[in-house]
Amino acid sequence: MKVRFPLWLLALLAVALIVQVMVLQQGWTANPFARLPLGDAEVYWNWAGDIADGNIQSDTPFLSAPLYPYFLGLLRWLGASLLGVYAVQALLHLATIALIADTGRRRFGPTTGVLAGFLYLLLLDPTYYVGRTVNVTLQLLTVAALLWQAVRILEQRTIRKQAFFGFILGLAVLANPSMLLAVPIFVAWIMWGAERDLAGGLLILILACATIAPATWHNHNASGEFIPVSAQAGLTFYHGNAPGASGVYHPVPGVAANRAQQNRDAFYKAADATGEESWKGTSRYFFGEGIRYLMENPGEAIALEGRKFWWFFTGRGYGDLYIPALEKRQE
Repeated sequence: MKVRFPLWLLALLAVALIVQVMVLQQGWTANPFARLPLGDAEVYWNWAGDIADGNIQSDTPFLSAPLYPYFLGLLRWLGASLLGVYAVQALLHLATIALIADTGRRRFGPTTGVLAGFLYLLLLDPTYYVGRTVNVTLQLLTVAALLWQAVRILEQRTIRKQAFFGFILGLAVLANPSMLLAVPIFVAWIMWGAERDLAGGLLILILACATIAPATWHNHNASGEFIPVSAQAGLTFYHGNAPGASGVYHPVPGVAANRAQQNRDAFYKAADATGEESWKGTSRYFFGEGIRYLMENPGEAIALEGRKFWWFFTGRGYGDLYIPALEKRQE
C-alpha cells in the first residue's frame, strides 16, 4: 500500500498537537511547578527578562548555551507570558517532529518517515520540556533541522543549501556548545566526502563561524578572553568524570548545584587552586582534574564509561531536568 506522506504527516502533527494541548492544560491547571520556574528554568526566565529590558551584554562570558535565553528574551520583549512561551515551544516541538519525519522520508521513504516522527512523538522527555523554560526544545529543533538540511544536500548540492546548512550548524552550536565538535566533522564531510567540494566545505565553515561570532564577541567584551561560545566546558566535564561519578550528574564539592551560583563558585575554586583568575583557566583546571582522576584510576574509569554506555542505551530520562515524578510527589 502506498503511503501518502503529506496526509500521514498532517495526522501525526494533529495528534501531537492534541497531546501537547492536553499536557500543557493539565500541567498549567494542576501543577504549580508549571507556573513557577525553578532551578535552571528560573535562571533562564530571569536572564531572558534582562535581555528583554535591553541588557544584552553580561558582565561574565556566557556560562550556558546562549541561543535559548536570547530566543526567550525576544518572546518576553514581544510580550509573551509564561504560558505563551509554552505555546511557542509546543509549535517548535511540532516543527521538530515534521523535520524528523521528512528527513526519514527523504532518506528511506515515506513509511520510515512517518514511523520516525511517530517514535519521536512517543518520547516523554521532549513533551515534558515544552512546558518548562529550559533549552531542550530549541536544542532538539536545531539538531533536527541540521540533519534535515544534510539530507537535502545529499539530494542536490547547491551553494544556497550549503550556506543554509552552515547557518543552521552555527545555531546548533549556540543552542548546545558541545556541537562545536560537529563543525569540523561536517566540514570534512563536505570537503572530502563522496563528492569532494573544498569550496562548499569552506562556505559552511565561514557561515557557521559567522553565526557563532556574536557569542564570541560578547564573551571577549565581558572577560577579554577568547571563548567561542560558553565558559563552563571544563566544569561540565568534571561533573561526569570525578570521584564518585556514576554516569549521571554528580555535584562538585564546594560548587553550588544552582546554575546562578555554580560557575562563580567554580571560578573561585579554580583560582584558589591555581592562582589564575580567568574563565579559560577555570575550564582548564576542571578538565585537568577530570583527566587526572581518570588516568589515576583506570579501573574506575573503565567502569564509569561502561555505566555511561549503559545509561545511553537503556535510560528512559535523557536529562537530569526531566523530573515529573519528583514534581508530582512535591505537589
